[in-house]
Amino acid sequence: VSVERTRALLANYFYFQDLSIADIYQMRKSLEPELAASLAGKLNSEQLAELRMLANQFPKPAESAEEEKEQHIASLAFHSKLSDFGKNKLLGFIIGFMSQILTELTLYKKLYEPPNFELWSKGREHQLQLIDALDRGDTTKAREIMTSHMQIAETLMKQQEAQIVRRFIAE
Repeated sequence: VSVERTRALLANYFYFQDLSIADIYQMRKSLEPELAASLAGKLNSEQLAELRMLANQFPKPAESAEEEKEQHIASLAFHSKLSDFGKNKLLGFIIGFMSQILTELTLYKKLYEPPNFELWSKGREHQLQLIDALDRGDTTKAREIMTSHMQIAETLMKQQEAQIVRRFIAE
């Protein structure tokens, strides 16, 4: 069974479990800093270049909801790519799966509306700092950067989710 098929089956299961941003970030905050730390000093120049390309894909904030959506997807692709680079295949699978369901949740709930400058700015800043720490082999800094990123991203995504609820109630 392929990774894609396995993730699709799990996504179908969790579709009916009413996952929240908080549920996903509870796991992300525990796992992603450990993945980042494990990758410090272990990535080759091609892998680092691939991460830089993803981080620099959107050098300016979104000017529309569609562009914001593309930025959200690209940001999560960065995390998925990190998970692909890890030696621990179980950890990589789980993180990749969480990136996938967070992408689907973001699209389904339109969590990219309205555009969120702070989410883009902090996310991009953390990605670039993380790449530098990974390149330098700084395990502690890589873990700290990813921990900070997960905490800020969770807060900002919960705010996006709350705006959707308020918008729904107003309608």
